[in-house]
Amino acid sequence: DVAVTGVQTCALPISPIKGFALHHPDEIDLRTTGVVGDRVFYVIDERDSLFSIAKSGAFTGVRADYDAGTEHLTLVRGSEVLADGTVVCGRESEADFFAFKKVVGDVVDGPWSEALSRIGGRPLRLVKGRTPDAAHDVEPVTLLGDASSARLAEQAGVDDVDARRFRMLIEFDGAEIGRAHV
Repeated sequence: DVAVTGVQTCALPISPIKGFALHHPDEIDLRTTGVVGDRVFYVIDERDSLFSIAKSGAFTGVRADYDAGTEHLTLVRGSEVLADGTVVCGRESEADFFAFKKVVGDVVDGPWSEALSRIGGRPLRLVKGRTPDAAHDVEPVTLLGDASSARLAEQAGVDDVDARRFRMLIEFDGAEIGRAHV
């Protein structure tokens, strides 16, 4: 067992659509499959491959707001509403996540594909994952402490490493880790 003391959470970045602008709630509902409401959706291209921030920065300024209870989704960039409405799932899709894994989901019908294609500059579709952890890269929960970022900066010979680069689910500072005695 490991005891972690003195921890202060400094960021809880989540987004209902993988690769979109992040929300920073004060608290999260953390489950074994990840945070409820995080990465519920993802975007695929014409080859059924994940289209994410690693391929294009097109969606960095686009914010997605999603209410799971009403299935209402809104895409906004600045003050412009790009698409808005109720999520209605259509045909099944199996997406390739960078040859790392295959993810089964349902293409979302409605104004989403047109809006995403316009922003991304190519044919794109919005997909809702079939499981709560479908759109996670490897693990549903990732942690990054400020001590790790500081150590990485030291090893790299730079003053600072921006923790946002790693898109961790929980960023924290002040941890003292030691062995717990049970």
